[in-house]
Amino acid sequence: MKKAGMRSLARLAAVQALYQQEHQHLSIDDTLEEFLSYRFGTPVLDDEEAHGGDKVFLVELIKGVATEAKRIDALISASLTREWTLDRLDPVLRAILRAGICELLIFEETPVRVILNEYIELTKAFFEGKEPFFVNGLLHKVAITLQQDLPKEKGAL
Repeated sequence: MKKAGMRSLARLAAVQALYQQEHQHLSIDDTLEEFLSYRFGTPVLDDEEAHGGDKVFLVELIKGVATEAKRIDALISASLTREWTLDRLDPVLRAILRAGICELLIFEETPVRVILNEYIELTKAFFEGKEPFFVNGLLHKVAITLQQDLPKEKGAL
């Protein structure tokens, strides 16, 4: 499996793990242990196998969300309208946004457009409505906010 496909599977697994961590009120370490031991490697969407996923990337992404949690949530909250708060978002959407913003923050080698596209497509795997447009808009807004801090090789929006 190509590196890009392995990372796509790791992103899916990260969203699932982040959702599980929040839903079950687990620590990041407990979530990672359970996920890597029992879930990473089981069939996922479209009958693909997650065992082809990039485990190192998965762990870095999940730990990055935990390390940058306050900053990530502040970026999400600043991008929402007054009527919407972070707590009002669907928990799966929160997990998708947190993983996407984490990747924008800490994975400098991945172009911004690739990150946005990956999380839009991932959102489509969970939602059939307007959620992919919402994720696109919010991640795009955060990417613009971060643009001055991002290296030029990340690519302009």
